[in-house]
Amino acid sequence: MRIYLVCISVLLLHEIGFSQDNYLEYYQLVTKAEGYKIAGKNDSALLSYEKAFEKVSYVHVRNLFAAKQLAKKLKQKDKAEMYHERIKANRKGINKTYKKIIDSLSKEDQRIRGKKYVNAQQVYYKTLKDSSADKTLKEFLSAQLLMQEWRKVDSANIVVMKRLIALYGYPSEKRVGNAELSALVILLHYDVDSTNEIMKPVLDSALIQGDIWPQHYAWIIDRRMMWGQGKLPYYYEFSKKGIEKLSATEMEEVNRRRRLIGLGDLKFN
Repeated sequence: MRIYLVCISVLLLHEIGFSQDNYLEYYQLVTKAEGYKIAGKNDSALLSYEKAFEKVSYVHVRNLFAAKQLAKKLKQKDKAEMYHERIKANRKGINKTYKKIIDSLSKEDQRIRGKKYVNAQQVYYKTLKDSSADKTLKEFLSAQLLMQEWRKVDSANIVVMKRLIALYGYPSEKRVGNAELSALVILLHYDVDSTNEIMKPVLDSALIQGDIWPQHYAWIIDRRMMWGQGKLPYYYEFSKKGIEKLSATEMEEVNRRRRLIGLGDLKFN
């Protein structure tokens, strides 16, 4: 884990040193702004958003929208209009071809996770684990075929996704708009990459360039840690399960990891 943290730190420092963008500070300031909003400190929240926006060349729509709403509340019409125009400009820059392909992949990703396939999955694994079960029964064989289709679609989706990333770059909001979340779900389902070794360099670069939200980055890392390796979550973002068992020292270590990628601290309930 220490080596992992050192690698991320070095990569962050290297990328920030050669880029005008500093998404780590951007995310930290956005987290602050969100805290101010919750506390009803709208002036401070808007100021924090504005400081965040100065750190990067591309500002995400949801943050622009939040700033726009705050400006409206504070009766700063010029600023509200400015953020409205920036939102429109962001949406015009989307690669429609890239988005269309991801939308198509997403439909397949969700199709094979419909009720029929989920039921088949339960039958398949239950029968597989039961040494006394008759594996020649029609129900099992039918479930086996559906599971083969499931794996085949996931595999094909990832092959296409890798090619798209190589061609167009990571499927960020900047490139594919709201299809960003669909792309994330497809990547989340890439459970064959159980140790994150295949996609991690891509994800690290996307994080530093503002192409993936820290929360989404942490979801993928945590899912692989938990489901692929049977370990505890690394960031406790994908799942908070077990956080109540952490000592104060362990919690501080988790928060140190989270701060390193731009996430806010976790607290004991």
